Amino acid sequence: MDAPTVSMPAARATVAPAYLFLGPVTSGKTMRMVRTCQQTKGKVLYVQPLYGTAPVPASPLSTLVLADSSSIPTYTCRSLRDILVLAGAYDVIGIDEAHFFDDLAMVVSCLKSLGKTVVIAALNGDVNLMPLKPVADLIPRVNFITLCTAACYRCNVGKATSTYRDDPVSTSKPFYVALCDACYQDARISEVPSYHDTKPIEMASPMGTPKMMPTSPMTPTRIRSPDPM
Repeated sequence: MDAPTVSMPAARATVAPAYLFLGPVTSGKTMRMVRTCQQTKGKVLYVQPLYGTAPVPASPLSTLVLADSSSIPTYTCRSLRDILVLAGAYDVIGIDEAHFFDDLAMVVSCLKSLGKTVVIAALNGDVNLMPLKPVADLIPRVNFITLCTAACYRCNVGKATSTYRDDPVSTSKPFYVALCDACYQDARISEVPSYHDTKPIEMASPMGTPKMMPTSPMTPTRIRSPDPM
């Protein structure tokens, strides 16, 4: 009698994990990313974006200064796919300010399939509390997600999870701060002109003579309706 045939399970692909640290500005997500990379065994490559229209430097090597004043060497690039040619020499890839990379999701998937552990730090949303597309595309591809919070810039009491763009009168350059939900709502409401700061709207009366009507806080502009025919 022939011996029964035993089928062996097919070898499974080796896919490394990806860790994502999300949060507003100054929430410590970069430090969490670096510490996770250091706790993972292997050689680490840190990557950060080349912002906007900044000229390409002669050398892609740069330095990332952390909140504790320590610094680590990094590789800067405008397109994340540039690191694929370097990935073979490293075991762990740490990506800071990842929301600036349009090809983030695709490259992270490639790195995972190559057996590289990927640790990412990125904003959890824009200043209007809307998702950032590179991060939204990435979320289904990561294995672990951590939401980092900061101390609220205004009240210093609530846990800040939102990034707010502050445009101070004293300086020409805006800066970004982390706010809790209550302070964020107060800040957005203060952007709407008050009742006394708005100009009245000129409305046409049935007889064709304009009459003055008060404006609401949501209509700060001067509007003239057409005269009736």
